[in-house]
Amino acid sequence: MDGPVFHTANELMIELKKSKFYFQSKVGDELMDSAIFGQINVLILIKNDWTKKQLSVIKKYKGLGNQSWVANVMDITPQAISKSLDRSNYKKISKIEKKLDMQFERFEEKNL
Repeated sequence: MDGPVFHTANELMIELKKSKFYFQSKVGDELMDSAIFGQINVLILIKNDWTKKQLSVIKKYKGLGNQSWVANVMDITPQAISKSLDRSNYKKISKIEKKLDMQFERFEEKNL
């Protein structure tokens, strides 16, 4: 494999291994690269601390969209679902991810 994209990807992978971060980008806009580098790495660090139970609740909640339904499916109380979502900061994380998606969309539109 050869070419500029391959070489850029290889350089980024080497940088990631050295830095021990999870995400790096090079989109041709230093400000965008810096912003998404911070946001995505922080999101990953936070999500790495989620428990298996929190992950399970979040996955079900994403699919069903209703805490009572999730509680029923998982055979636990709605309060336990609420507590799990609160402790994981799921709703805040979800909002940050949506804003990040908007950043990508706007960047893509601007650069077409």
